[in-house]
Amino acid sequence: MVQQPLNPGVIEAARVLLDRTTLRWPEALQLGAALAARDMFPGTRITFVSASPALLEAARAEGLDAIDPARLPAAETALGTEADKEAES
Repeated sequence: MVQQPLNPGVIEAARVLLDRTTLRWPEALQLGAALAARDMFPGTRITFVSASPALLEAARAEGLDAIDPARLPAAETALGTEADKEAES
């Protein structure tokens, strides 16, 4: 997981999203942070996670993989899965 701090790149990405979409400011900041992270780590697959249909749609329109955790099987959302444990070691 990448946490992207609020910085000028995130704010600019959010501003552009506000001009192009119907997202509200907090949603635009969330997606803007994901877009800034994608730009910082070229070639890295960024998956955007949200329960907001509008935010998921906007993320997909920006070319991100987007998932709604409420629609995943319980085994995929459980904390401490084997894949998570392997990634930590």
